[in-house]
Amino acid sequence: MCFGTHFNTRVLVRPGGTIGQIYEGIKDEIVSIDHKNIRVVLAAGLCNLTEKVSHENGTELRYIRDNSNVVNIVSELRSIQSDLLANNIPVQFVSIVPACINKYRDFNLNRYQFKKQQYRLRQSIFSDVEIDKMQKELELDVDYINQEIMDLNKDGGFQTLDGTKQ
Repeated sequence: MCFGTHFNTRVLVRPGGTIGQIYEGIKDEIVSIDHKNIRVVLAAGLCNLTEKVSHENGTELRYIRDNSNVVNIVSELRSIQSDLLANNIPVQFVSIVPACINKYRDFNLNRYQFKKQQYRLRQSIFSDVEIDKMQKELELDVDYINQEIMDLNKDGGFQTLDGTKQ
């Protein structure tokens, strides 16, 4: 996409962090930029919900349902929006893409077969029933948060960018 010379495009990528970690890492730089032609697009949230669990057989992804965590994520998004709007900087949030816990496990099991070292998994500590339960709960909570993201974006005058599409 080609922009006129009045746009100054910067892309700041901070993978693998929580919403707060990402925002704190870029906040000072954002606030110091000329505000006339800036819009912040924030794609984050999955690391707030899931965690990697290392054990003697490898590394797996886990989701533990905690309603206070979901409420905290929504509060954090509202706080970021309020903070940036106070500096006349519009913010647009991207919807959260739920992880597929079973695919993560299967991928790491396959990596073990090919003797890849990082995150390899010899045997899961979670049963298929546990993984299915975690997956359903994760998807419910991501759906709730994504609805809140759509509401925040609507309040800010933006459509929600779908994180499942590239």
